[in-house]
Amino acid sequence: MHAADPARVDPGVLEAMARGDSLSVIVLGRSQLLDRPRGLEAFQTTHQEWTRQALRGSVVAQLRSVASAEQAQIMGILGETRRVRRLWIYNAVAGTLSPSEIATLSRLDEVAYVFANFGERVVFPVGTERASLVLASAPPPPFDPLRAPPAWHVRWLGADRVRARGRR
Repeated sequence: MHAADPARVDPGVLEAMARGDSLSVIVLGRSQLLDRPRGLEAFQTTHQEWTRQALRGSVVAQLRSVASAEQAQIMGILGETRRVRRLWIYNAVAGTLSPSEIATLSRLDEVAYVFANFGERVVFPVGTERASLVLASAPPPPFDPLRAPPAWHVRWLGADRVRARGRR
């Protein structure tokens, strides 16, 4: 087994890989619709005359095209029947992968970075369902209004001081 490219793998993922754990990751493709930095500004400048409908169609087609090309290489490593979630909006593949799969993918030219996805799990469609779900791995803690920090507008109004006086 070859080592992962540490420049393209999240440190938390590298730690889990050293333990031999399979883990939930997001494999981000190299190519994205907007170049960094200032890609949004350049995109806006070159498309300012476009109608919203024409722009939407063009953007969707470009996103799908970029994802299709690079994700084909990623899926070539994983196998086309592998249960992973292919995300064309931001050219990524999400799923639970073995350390050797992560290491191999991290060395592909088509992969920009492998992120940890520890807090979520993918639930795949069943039967006639058409969409996957991304769910938190654990339920959130119950809300406690006395422990939650007050929102900025509550502080701005000074209401947090009133609430604090009421607790004394």
